[in-house]
Amino acid sequence: VSGVVLKGITDPRFERLKAQIVETAEPSLLVEHEGAESIRLPGVFVGQELAHDFGIIPGDRLTLISPTETEGPMSSVPRMKRFVVEGVYKSGLAEQELHTVFTATRNVQAFLRRADVISQYEVTLKGFESAPELANCTFEPPVSTPISRRMAIDASRMVWYSRSVRVCAGATVTESP
Repeated sequence: VSGVVLKGITDPRFERLKAQIVETAEPSLLVEHEGAESIRLPGVFVGQELAHDFGIIPGDRLTLISPTETEGPMSSVPRMKRFVVEGVYKSGLAEQELHTVFTATRNVQAFLRRADVISQYEVTLKGFESAPELANCTFEPPVSTPISRRMAIDASRMVWYSRSVRVCAGATVTESP
């Protein structure tokens, strides 16, 4: 058991992630058979460090548990969903590889039962000097719904800076409390 951050990514971000994938699952391993029925589980990409520490290989099934609870017949129960490891990525950032799992945005929304809601944007910059200027920008939500427009209008900006070998700076827009 380990705590990870499940991040939903868009198709353009997925294209960049493909360049970091070092192992992938055979297509037949992505399908779960229940009797005569075949079900395609949602796929996740785990970091090389996490895969090494837990002996995870592409094709393995993972059950993710959300700290957000849902109402059960008797009381609240944690949300759980099965995923299949579609691949292993190597970013060169050990902490990211150990604590970040990627999947399609729609899979996160289905898991949390929050369709058309994006609660956080993450932007990674190649140049540290661009961070202050970017922090003052207003971001258009990638999903244009009344909820996402309201979220973008009510968003508060929070700036953070970090220095490492690969990531020079970043700015995150988060939903207002």
